[in-house]
This record gives sequence, C-alpha cells and structure tokens, in this order.
Amino acid sequence: MADVVDESRTSQETEQMTLHDTNRDNLAIYIITRISRAGTLPLEAERDAGKYLYKIIKPYNGIARLPMAQETAKIKGLLMDLRKDENKPYVTTLGLDAYLAELEKENNAYDQLSQQRIQTRTTSKKESGTNLRKRIDVYYDDLTLLAQSHSVAKPSGKATAFVSALNQLIAETTTAYNQRRMASAKKPAPAPDPTPDPTPGGDSESPDEI
Repeated sequence: MADVVDESRTSQETEQMTLHDTNRDNLAIYIITRISRAGTLPLEAERDAGKYLYKIIKPYNGIARLPMAQETAKIKGLLMDLRKDENKPYVTTLGLDAYLAELEKENNAYDQLSQQRIQTRTTSKKESGTNLRKRIDVYYDDLTLLAQSHSVAKPSGKATAFVSALNQLIAETTTAYNQRRMASAKKPAPAPDPTPDPTPGGDSESPDEI
C-alpha cells in the first residue's frame, strides 16, 4: 500500500535522454551549418557540394528546436535524404560521413530510451490506494469464507486453529478501527471567542447616557 501511495514517477532514463538529445542537436546543427556555409569555401568541389546539398537540408533548418518526437523523425528523414545515392559523393566531399553516423547513433539511442520510458511507465503504473483497498477487501472476504467453509466441511485441529486466529485478527482490527473513529469524534471543539469587555465610561443599558 505504501509503495502505491509513495510511488515516484521520476523516470530513470531522463538524464540519459537529455544527454543524447544535446548530442544530436549539436551534430544536426553542425551538419546543416557546414553545408549552408560550404557555398563560400575556396575549393570549387566543396562550393559545388554545398550548393547542391543546400536544397536538400533547407527543409531541416531549425530541426533542433522541434518537439522531441518530431525531432527524432526529422533527423531520420535528414539522414535518409543525405544518404541517397545521388547525394553521397557531395556528403563525402564535405567530410560529413562520420558526422552522419554519429548523428544516427545518438538519435537511435534517444529514440530507444524514449520508447523504453513509455514502456516502463505503462508496465509500472500502479493502481491507486483506494482501488487497491477495494480489491484487497474482496480477497479478504473470499479468504475468510473459504477458511470457515473448509473448517466446517473438513474439521481438523489446524483448520480450527486457523479460524480462531482469523477471528481474533478480525476482532482486533475492528476494535482498533472503532477506537480510532471514537478518538476522532471526541476531539474538543474549538473554544468560542471571548466576549469583549464593555467600552469604558459607557452603560450597556443606556448607551446614550454619560
């Protein structure tokens, strides 16, 4: 019962997810910035690669500012576009192959932890204390009835001792519950506010007379 009431909803994956998200943001920003600025580089091959790839990465500007799940999907789209056969030579010219691989690794790690956290929250979500108490009451009633029925149908020393102990437990629990209710009912009522003293120099029956 205490585990249900005091259940912590803090996920163990959050810290790792934050790290992977920061890493993938930095990598995505670097890749897009590298391509965007390549059009002004001194080497003609790099300028051509930058100009060619710019139209590919233009829809992905601002990718690091997207909501987390949307960013995950967008990064997958960016990687797929840059790895198309017609784009691969330009990516290699700009030296971005290793950055794409690292971006994919960080994005996949984040995505995996995100799915794991969803699964963890789903499987570890516990019912409220009120609902649990209702189920326990049903099991308790069933257990009591079963024990008493078995004692009558198949009397034995062990069955008799068990029923006696069960009855004693019920009696003690009921007594404790009633005592707690009585103690709550007997709490003293708050004292009324004291009656203020008459104003000096006045007469309560003849307030207009001095």
